Amino acid sequence: MKLDEVQKNSARSLLDLDFEEWCIFLTSWKQAIPGHKILHRHYLAEDKKVLAQIELLKEIFNTTSHHNNPRLTSALSTSDGAHNRITHPPRSKIELDIAKHIFNRCKALLQSEAKFGETLTALQYFYDNYRHWNRRVIAKYDDKNKNKLQAYKALSKQVLTENAQMIVVKNDPRAHNFNIGSIRFKTPSKQANDGPAFGLLLSYVYARLLKSAQLTS
Repeated sequence: MKLDEVQKNSARSLLDLDFEEWCIFLTSWKQAIPGHKILHRHYLAEDKKVLAQIELLKEIFNTTSHHNNPRLTSALSTSDGAHNRITHPPRSKIELDIAKHIFNRCKALLQSEAKFGETLTALQYFYDNYRHWNRRVIAKYDDKNKNKLQAYKALSKQVLTENAQMIVVKNDPRAHNFNIGSIRFKTPSKQANDGPAFGLLLSYVYARLLKSAQLTS
């Protein structure tokens, strides 16, 4: 959807943004462009609904590790000295195309009443266990997490493009904790393989926004 095709008086929320609009939105936010300008650019009203969605985004992106380090992106200082933890879109076209494919596939699943629950469970596992610094997802094989892990693996295989691979590494049984391994993605890009992670993270954002809308409707 092109922004100039949207009527200015339409009541839009973040749920109405398509992939390209999300990329512009997040890039603008990371660049510390004033919020009212970002909302105006996407024809989003500064009403309670949209402002509540913005607060939910802040909660999602501000997640930290046990050592209080950002999990989803590097903490870069803005001009006012604050940390901007907003995840930016991939820079290469290959990674952008992979992320877009994943987002659109997940979005379709989330819009299905029959698939919403299991898709959200899988995306929640990704969100809880993804680490930006090594671009890997922690694989937990204990009884509490193994079903969630399986849901995540199944979703990844379902939404990945043909040129992206999911590589699972399980620790040696002789290791200190052999119930924990890792999952990473391999893509054709010579740059960082961040397309799959960005697509899954954006899908999680959409899922949380959708669930919030369902609870308040």
